[in-house]
Amino acid sequence: MLIVGAYPDSLASSCNKTSPISELSEILSEFLPSEICLHLLPFYPSSGDFGFAPNTLRKVRSDLGNWSDIGNLAKKRKIIIDGIYNHVGIEHEWVKSFLEKPSIISNVLFAYKGLQPNQGPLSPRGGFALREYHIEDECWCLWQTFSEAAADVRLDSVIAQKEIKNHLEVLASHGVWGVRLDALVYYAKKLDGDIRHNPGVYEKAEMVADWVYEAGLNPIAQLDCDAMGVTYFAEGKYKQIPINDFSFSTILALAFIEGSAKGLEHHLKLNTKLQRVVTLAPRTHDGILLRSEKLSDVDKAQIIKFAQRENLKVRISNGTPYELNCSAPYFYSKAVGVDNTYRAIVIALSVASFGGGHAYFYLPFLVGYMPEYSAEVQDEDPRALNRSKIPIEHINDFLKSKDGDLLADLLNVLCVVNTDNGVSHPKEIQSGKDIDSGLLVIEDKTCMLKLYVNFSNSVSTAIGVCEKEAIFTNGLTENGVLKPLSVAIVKSDEER
Repeated sequence: MLIVGAYPDSLASSCNKTSPISELSEILSEFLPSEICLHLLPFYPSSGDFGFAPNTLRKVRSDLGNWSDIGNLAKKRKIIIDGIYNHVGIEHEWVKSFLEKPSIISNVLFAYKGLQPNQGPLSPRGGFALREYHIEDECWCLWQTFSEAAADVRLDSVIAQKEIKNHLEVLASHGVWGVRLDALVYYAKKLDGDIRHNPGVYEKAEMVADWVYEAGLNPIAQLDCDAMGVTYFAEGKYKQIPINDFSFSTILALAFIEGSAKGLEHHLKLNTKLQRVVTLAPRTHDGILLRSEKLSDVDKAQIIKFAQRENLKVRISNGTPYELNCSAPYFYSKAVGVDNTYRAIVIALSVASFGGGHAYFYLPFLVGYMPEYSAEVQDEDPRALNRSKIPIEHINDFLKSKDGDLLADLLNVLCVVNTDNGVSHPKEIQSGKDIDSGLLVIEDKTCMLKLYVNFSNSVSTAIGVCEKEAIFTNGLTENGVLKPLSVAIVKSDEER
C-alpha cells in the first residue's frame, strides 16, 4: 500500500472558504490516485510536540476542521489516524486533576511520590523522563517520556482503557481505515529499566491492537524492524501488522552520496528475510533518522561526515546523533546537485514502492518542497523546519511542471505494484558490478514488474531493455541505456 503522510494544516493558504482539512483533501484529489492512503497527522487540541501531546482525543481542533471533515476525507480514500495512547497533553483533564490533587488521579498516570528524577531512565530526547512537581507540600515525579508537554498514561487503568476504546469507536464511525499505534515501545515502564521495551510491553501492545481490531480498524505499529522491533506482534494475526524500516532513509541517502547501490541491495535483501510487512519511507515528518540499531557505525559516521561538510543540522540526544532535520529534497540537492533533486526523489519513490511491503511518502517530500529556501522558522525545535507549511503556489507550480507530470505517471504505475494491504510480495533484488555498481534491479514476482535504477550521477549503464518496452522511465534510451540518476519500470521477462 502507498501511504502519504500530511499534517492537517500542511498548506499555507489564505483561503478561508473551507477548513484546512477539507482544503488538503481537495488538493490531494488533484494529483493523488484514490488508491493511495492518507496518514493524517494529529489534529487534536494539543499542548505541543506538533500535535503529539493531545489534550483530548474527542475533538478536532476548531481551526483545522471537524469530525465531518474527517468523515468526508475517509469517503475519498483510506485514511490512517494516530492512536496516541502512551501519553496525554499536560493540559489534559487527567493531568490538571493530578496537579490539583494527586491522590485522586495518580493511578491513571505514572506518578511517584517522594522520588527524584534521577531515579528513572533517560528520555529519548535528552534529560530524565521523570520530572519533579511540588503539590500540596509534597514532592511528586511525573513520568514524561518525551517532553514537559505530555504525561504518560497507565494502560491498565480502567479510565484510560475506556477513553481509548471510545476514541477507536469514534474513528470507526467516521470511516477511518487504520490506526497508527504511536510510541508503543514505551507502553510499559520500569524505574530501574530502560526507557523502551520493558516487561509487559508485548502484552500491552497486543491488548491495544486487539481493541483496534474489535473496532473494525487496522493497526499499524510505530516499530523499527530491528532485532527488538521484530519481537513485537511476532505470531498469529499480529504478524501482518506493518512495522517500519527506520534505517532505510539513511541507507538510501548513502546510495546517492556514493553513487552505488551495493549497500542498499544488501539492506533490502535482509528485509526480505524478516517475513514481516515492512514500510519503507525515504523520510518521515521528523527527518532522516540516525538512531536505528540497524545502522552500522560506519554508515552513521559516513552520513554525519557528509552532513557536517554540507552544514546540515544533526540533532543530538543524550550525546548521541539522533536524526538529520533538514528536508530530504534539500539533502538530495546536496548529494546529487540541485538540478537533479527531483530525479533523486523519483528514485526514492520507486525503490520504496518496490523494495518493501508498504511505502510511505511525506507530502512535502512528494512535491519536492525545500523549506530551507523559503520558510521562516521561529521554533527552537529543529524538527519545526520539516513541519513548515507548503505554499499553495508551490503546489500549483509543481503540478503544472514536468516534474508534476512525471509524478502523476509514476504514481499510477506504483499503485499497481503496491496494492495489497499487509502483504509483502516476493522480490528478487540485485545490483550491478564494477562500473555498473550504481545499478539496482528489483523484480516484483507478483506484479510481474521489474524496476531498474541508476544511482550513479555520471555513468550510464546498459540494461538490455529499450525505451519502448518501459511502462515508466525518465532516462532510458532507445538503445537500452539507462542514464545517470534514472529509473525504468518494465514488465518482467516472462511477461514481455
